[in-house]
Amino acid sequence: MCKAQQQQVVQHQQVVQHTQLLQQVQVAVAPAVAAAPPAPVGELWLCPPDHEFVPPKSSAERALLVVEDDTINQRIIRALLKKIGYSNIVFASDGADALFHYNDLREQTKYFDVILLDQSLPTLSGDDMCLRIRKLDRTQVIISCSANTHLVQDPELCRALGYDEAIAKPLYLDALRDVLDRWIVAGDARRLRHIKRRLKRDALAAGKLVTPFSFSATPGGAPSPDAAKMVGGGDSATGSGGLKRAGGAFETPPVGSDAETAGGAAQETFSNARDGPEPAGRS
Repeated sequence: MCKAQQQQVVQHQQVVQHTQLLQQVQVAVAPAVAAAPPAPVGELWLCPPDHEFVPPKSSAERALLVVEDDTINQRIIRALLKKIGYSNIVFASDGADALFHYNDLREQTKYFDVILLDQSLPTLSGDDMCLRIRKLDRTQVIISCSANTHLVQDPELCRALGYDEAIAKPLYLDALRDVLDRWIVAGDARRLRHIKRRLKRDALAAGKLVTPFSFSATPGGAPSPDAAKMVGGGDSATGSGGLKRAGGAFETPPVGSDAETAGGAAQETFSNARDGPEPAGRS
């Protein structure tokens, strides 16, 4: 018998021995497996309705942050925004001042629906401010108001810098109305998506059963148990936890930060609201 044949015989014997050992183990543990109680089936988790997390708001109720260093441009933007129904407007003259307003609202577990951000600013540029906000919150809608035509015409460059879109200066009423109409809807859908991801992760961690049916709205006007647990259950120091009730409405916590979104994406069923693209490099 040649050497190759001897090796084949040895390999065959090893396979036979391994198979026999596996069969012996299966026979030994079979009684214990048969006697074990069936694994409990987790309780079906139902996601609360969308309006409990991102309630519908009128234009007058939307909070806008306008970052513009030119006082004449500030007056023009204020007049345009008021003409299309926005009155809750905060103005900042430079990036550092804008970050103060942003963080102040964030500490109150609130957020600006849209930030209109000039690219060229003293103290802290619009690009730098945008990147700082993106590290904290991927869901924030940031629109660049820029005289840089290249930024306006190149959506990929715009998203690479962290902006959702760029609108050219000088601003015109129709163009401003169009961009706000689109991104108000997109911002609500984006924020809702991140809240549902967090809820789904919490439900899975608690051993609950999550299926596509879980994302059907629960009947009735009262908040579901899961929504109730999210209300006031957060840690204000870390920004973790759930939604808080203020003034009879639900206000979202700072969601979408790098820490909050760690752990991977989850698949959910959403409302039919049109969503905008995620900022580049922040998947």
